[in-house]
Amino acid sequence: MEDRHAQLYQSIGELVMATQWVESRYRELGWFIHDPERATWPPRTHRKESLAQLIDAVTEEFRELIQSSIFADGGRFAQIAESVRGALHELRSYRNQVLHSAFIELKAGGEVVGYLRTDAKRGVDPDTGEFVGQLEDISAEAVRAKLATFSTACFQLNMMYVQAIHWYGIEGGAQWRSKQRAT
Repeated sequence: MEDRHAQLYQSIGELVMATQWVESRYRELGWFIHDPERATWPPRTHRKESLAQLIDAVTEEFRELIQSSIFADGGRFAQIAESVRGALHELRSYRNQVLHSAFIELKAGGEVVGYLRTDAKRGVDPDTGEFVGQLEDISAEAVRAKLATFSTACFQLNMMYVQAIHWYGIEGGAQWRSKQRAT
């Protein structure tokens, strides 16, 4: 019982940590786009946005940078940015669902045999008396399997960040610097 319980909570912690990494990487990308030379440090942008706002804002800034430049593979990276945006909004939503859930222990013979997760904000339909909301089996394996579905999007987000550094340092530094001075 204790091991199953501990594993579930550990997997939820891993979900939270992965989502925090996503938030951090989006902030770093946004900060780099605004001030690649870190002339103003610490950065003043992207400090108060929610993760949902941050994902949208930085994706738009990345796409605008691509549109105003002649970077190699810019079009491909614009498509990647949109794909990543959708996937990581889904990750954010999943994290919120899990963290704002009520957990129900399923017992048989006095032993915990599993857990159910339900949206804590849901309840009973007053007209029908039926349960309204999600009710699903949750386990460490289920959380980790769901988290694994976002690995490609996380890798691509990191690629976007590394590509921005590449464009600035090798291909577009002069153009980027003149663009930054103009804004």
